[in-house]
Amino acid sequence: MGDVGSQLIRTRAGRILVPAQACILGEDGKLSSPGGGFTYTDVVILIGTWTENGHLIWETAQRIQGDPARSTRGMIEPTLAEMPDGRILCVMRGSNGGTKDPDCKLPSHKWYSVSSDGGYTWTAPQPWTYADGSTFHSPSAMSQLLMHSSGRCFWVGNISPDNCRGNHPRHPLVIGEVDRESLLLIESSVVQVDDVQPDEGDVNLSHWWGLEDRPTGDIIIVGARHNIGCTSAQPVKYVVGVK
Repeated sequence: MGDVGSQLIRTRAGRILVPAQACILGEDGKLSSPGGGFTYTDVVILIGTWTENGHLIWETAQRIQGDPARSTRGMIEPTLAEMPDGRILCVMRGSNGGTKDPDCKLPSHKWYSVSSDGGYTWTAPQPWTYADGSTFHSPSAMSQLLMHSSGRCFWVGNISPDNCRGNHPRHPLVIGEVDRESLLLIESSVVQVDDVQPDEGDVNLSHWWGLEDRPTGDIIIVGARHNIGCTSAQPVKYVVGVK
């Protein structure tokens, strides 16, 4: 499994989906990195089905394979949400940089794939964009899809005004709503949660976890404000009201 945004979900059919990732092997049987990045992974969804005696039978879904010419580290740290029509959205971290893109010229995207059969098969991953088709930059960092009790779906992650360089910058931290028809991000809904402050050289706003506060319907994001290198951290809790 990836970072804490890779939360398992229970589908309406009662199956358990575990979003995971797997390193790949080359023809020589050794770990392979065809994109020239620090690591290279495919996304693999594990599907658990309950038996009558209370056990889980596990299956492996079709792998979600990236294009190493477009994401140098493949597909990383998937996050899942099941939509009201039964489609399952998977948003993934990608990356630029590495030996084949040393100047980080590849566009820094989040990537997405969709399943219409309960998680067994998936569309080829494409850059995740705003609902109007315009693109945005996002670093190689975790993100999280969060289904709300209202039936709405929210996404928490980092969006940068400029093309990112691998993992950086991991700020600002934002939250926005997913359009349940296109399964893309609604630009007008995006709200900044936190950003680098004037007295900071830089900050890493990652490695957090979002959840819904059931009594209020607010979204709680808990984590820490890490320095670059993650050698120190300031614990933090954000509360985002949902109308």
